Amino acid sequence: MYKVLWFILGLSFSIETLALEKILNYHSDIHIQLDGSMMVTETIKVVAENIKISRGIYRDFPLKYRGSNNDTYKVDFTLLDVKRDGRSESFHTKRINDDIRIYIGQKNYILPPGEYTYSLKYKTNRQLRFLAEHDELYWNVTGNGWNFRIEKASATVHLPFNIGAEVLQMEFYTGILGSREKQATANILSKNKVAFTTTEFLPPHAGLSIVVGWPKNLIAAPDNKQKFNWWLRDNPQVIAAFVSVLILFLFYYITWHRIGRDKLSPVTIPIYEPPENYSPSACRFIWNMGYDPKTFATCLVSIAVKGCLAISKGDKHYILAMLKMADEAKPLLTRDEYLVYSTLFKDDEYLVINADNQAIFSSTISKHSKALEEDYDKKVFRKNRGWAIFGFILSIIAVLTTTIVGTFYGQFEASTLPVTIVSVVVFFMMYFIIGRYLYRWLLNKLRRYGRFVANIAPPLVLVVLFFGFISFYSIFIVSILALNVVFFELLKAPTLAGRRVYEELTGLHHYIDIAEKDELQLRHPPGRTPQTYERLLPFSLALDMENIWGQGFSKTFEKVKAQAASYHPSWYDGSDWNDGDFTHFNSSLSDNISTAISSVSSNPTSSSNFSSSGFSSSSSSSGGSGGGGGGGGGGGW
Repeated sequence: MYKVLWFILGLSFSIETLALEKILNYHSDIHIQLDGSMMVTETIKVVAENIKISRGIYRDFPLKYRGSNNDTYKVDFTLLDVKRDGRSESFHTKRINDDIRIYIGQKNYILPPGEYTYSLKYKTNRQLRFLAEHDELYWNVTGNGWNFRIEKASATVHLPFNIGAEVLQMEFYTGILGSREKQATANILSKNKVAFTTTEFLPPHAGLSIVVGWPKNLIAAPDNKQKFNWWLRDNPQVIAAFVSVLILFLFYYITWHRIGRDKLSPVTIPIYEPPENYSPSACRFIWNMGYDPKTFATCLVSIAVKGCLAISKGDKHYILAMLKMADEAKPLLTRDEYLVYSTLFKDDEYLVINADNQAIFSSTISKHSKALEEDYDKKVFRKNRGWAIFGFILSIIAVLTTTIVGTFYGQFEASTLPVTIVSVVVFFMMYFIIGRYLYRWLLNKLRRYGRFVANIAPPLVLVVLFFGFISFYSIFIVSILALNVVFFELLKAPTLAGRRVYEELTGLHHYIDIAEKDELQLRHPPGRTPQTYERLLPFSLALDMENIWGQGFSKTFEKVKAQAASYHPSWYDGSDWNDGDFTHFNSSLSDNISTAISSVSSNPTSSSNFSSSGFSSSSSSSGGSGGGGGGGGGGGW
């Protein structure tokens, strides 16, 4: 019982003693200069009892300021003089997040209990607000971070011009952060001097904020050049990002110019026949420099055109029907087509393109892709993946460098770096998992520029999810990703042996392109017959020219239809066939089969859900204690 009593008495004594440590008077003398800077002298009279205040006090001053438009920028702060009881005093500073902490006193000297008066003189800039209707100083005199009670707080503001009382605006707030209490007074001392004084004490973490407003143009607002210089100083991470993107672009451009730039001779003469001994799917693989769902769809159409396969469109799915035995079809098909045919119809004569047959389609596509890569990859073209991987490593370094620079200069929070590393890792994991599905869907939905859009869209979608919609960081990440995606394709290049194949495919592309525009441009073109249409249809799919190829034959078959001799491909049965609209049929056939193949060739995935003026009369946000420039707080050490 006695121990509990002594503990309560001791605790009461400690609290009472701690309460004796307080700020008796906190005065700020503010001189606004014509250039917009400010000279401030803070005089702080304290009672020290060697509890919190042993060696002296410390003062925290914010180095970031939130402007009238909620924009955050750095402010200038230069400490000019520190005194205790009118004499120079030792001090040292420490950067704490976005504040500078000034420790006043000596580490090896303990102050005797008593009253001490500290003064700090400093120069600061970028604290004034230049608003639409007036200019003002919105200043947090004491800060709201003091651990001590403040018996009295006051401020005197010296203006660099004389002004009438009728056009001078004044406001003040007291209390904790955001408080709109007004336990203070404001007085005009002269034509260029105003004073504010609290009428009640301020408890710990309460402060005094003042607002002084005057007509515009009495102090020159910073011009665009000054704003730009400040912006560069405030945003070193933007400079780092720009330099990083520039270096990455130069690396990719020089590499592309050396090893990836097409060196094909310009083909102006149309070529009416595809390259000899190359299947349509092989042409697609070479033309695309890679495998995609449309490569497999091209192979199926080619097999069908050769009379070995029937394609029919049901209500929901496509149905493939075997027309010839594998041995019978072998002489008619190329090596990769026979591989697909014999693998698909190993056990069944009919196959529905749906999820039930996912295993057989995935297996066949894997074998088909591997066979084409073995035959043509590095022989007809090179992907130059080593250079692309090096560019990817440079991109990671660029992201980390920009994040480190922004963190070091206080533009990012300290947690930004680890968060960025984790986000980048998760981002690329999601890109390779989710992005490929978006890629395939877009590639099949979009036509002429589908491949480019399909490459760009998935990373853009994921950037929005991870880094916000429109911000510096999202623009930077998008730029890095765009360079990687674009040059990932551009670095692909034909080999010396492959240039002939590309030139022949380019000539065939040119023939298909102008066939429907002006037949007179063609020299001895093949006749526009159903046989010509069907024979080159798979190659038009391979070159993404099926729409143009259909347009070239629509008028011809309209004449055939008028002569009561309608045409219908023997290998296809579906409601989307229209012998008067070959363009629609070609597009529908390519899109629908490619989409169906894409949907069953990948593992199914489950769905997932991923200011204003300091005056209270402002029409936007209102002022309050703790707002404006200055602020911070302090304590004892």
